[in-house]
Amino acid sequence: MRRAIIFGVAVCVAIGQFPAVATASEGEDRRVLLTHVLAGMPSAATEEVIVLRNMSDDEVELTGWCLQNKKQDDVACFGEDRTRYILPAQQSAVIVSAGYYAHYGDLFSNAPLVYEPSSQSSGSIVGSSDSLALLDSEGETIDVYAWSTGWSSGTYSYRDAEDSYEAWRQAVIEALPSSGLERYEDETPPAPVPCQPLELICDDSLLPLQLTEILPNSKGSDEGNEYIELHNPNSVGVALAGYTIVTGMTSQKTISLPESIVIPALSYVAIYNHEVAYTLVNTTGQVALYSPEGLLASITESYTNPKDDEAWALIDDVWQYTNRPTPGYPNLARMTEHVVAETAAATLKPCADNQYRHPETNRCRLIATSTPAPTPCKDGYYRHPETNRCRKIEVASEPAPCKEDQERNPETGRCRKVQRMTVVDGGVLGVKTEESVQQWYIVLVVMAAAIGLLLYGAWEWRHELHQLWRWMKTFLKKRQ
Repeated sequence: MRRAIIFGVAVCVAIGQFPAVATASEGEDRRVLLTHVLAGMPSAATEEVIVLRNMSDDEVELTGWCLQNKKQDDVACFGEDRTRYILPAQQSAVIVSAGYYAHYGDLFSNAPLVYEPSSQSSGSIVGSSDSLALLDSEGETIDVYAWSTGWSSGTYSYRDAEDSYEAWRQAVIEALPSSGLERYEDETPPAPVPCQPLELICDDSLLPLQLTEILPNSKGSDEGNEYIELHNPNSVGVALAGYTIVTGMTSQKTISLPESIVIPALSYVAIYNHEVAYTLVNTTGQVALYSPEGLLASITESYTNPKDDEAWALIDDVWQYTNRPTPGYPNLARMTEHVVAETAAATLKPCADNQYRHPETNRCRLIATSTPAPTPCKDGYYRHPETNRCRKIEVASEPAPCKEDQERNPETGRCRKVQRMTVVDGGVLGVKTEESVQQWYIVLVVMAAAIGLLLYGAWEWRHELHQLWRWMKTFLKKRQ
């Protein structure tokens, strides 16, 4: 049934005949009130919860409504681009911080509105002393809850119908009311914005404006120092009338850009947060730019924990951090350590006149002078080519002749005693004895060979010799 009602409302919007939606200013019997406030869990101060209640008998559209603390900073807004928020009659809308939803998101049957706390240490709501104001889309205050005393750890404030919603009480944290908040996309196209004066071109031939640089974390206070840079790539100026920017990721906020700003052709313009009220979170965020027709013109990559005075810039078609912010000018890449080293080298103290700087060590060294000619060697000496020292010239001389009973050794060049053969009267017996021994060896070898042949023949002819022996025995017997 609910889906049918929503569908009927969408059809009425499309034809321009949708029924009126109740607002809190239409009567005391149609009110949206704050009913629960949790300024932080004991485990984390950034885990916050806010609950609204529609006390009327008709549904209330919360699109464009915001919650503000006592600093008048937006805590959470029902302001996603082209999304409408409807709170049915006698239903509650639960609004939680991103930290709370990360821990307890599985407890919700219907997704609550999630926002990013303005401070990652203390959150957006201070438990000791703070206030919450509910503002409608026109900026009118609908309900306010203020407190000046600290809450006990693990408790939250609430009020119910028994006290006519006048008295706030503290209680131990328990189950929250279920969220009845409804969302649906607004399919009605936005009305076209007519062309602005100054004869600016207003057709599809224009290239979309580009987001080129943002500074989400300026050093010191972010107030008045954060900026969003836009670039006009067209050859004609473009007015920002009708353009909007959407900041944030989990909890998004839509901001209209000033109609008076015109970006000249091929130029950059930086829009600071003192000119347009917006906040860029220092943790994780993103910025999108929408055209007057409601189309996405440009969007940044999401950034995470940027350092102080580091811009998130589009350089060579890549989103990256740079420590050289250039609001209103073309972007510059990060200053690298290599460039710093070159700068330091350029400031080195110059070397003396008789010195030069070594290209590898970068230190000053004495300039080598020409070596004087060495002192000539004395007579009878020469300079060695390897050691460059003087050495005595060796003069070749004839050796002294050897004595009568000596001779010169051809290998050593020294004299040695001549060895002479002993003279004897007879022949040398040693020679004859050697010859006789050799002759006996020959005789023995011949005899052994002959005996061997005889034995071999006897073995081969043993049968014949046996018959011959028998025959001789028979013959001798007959002769006797």
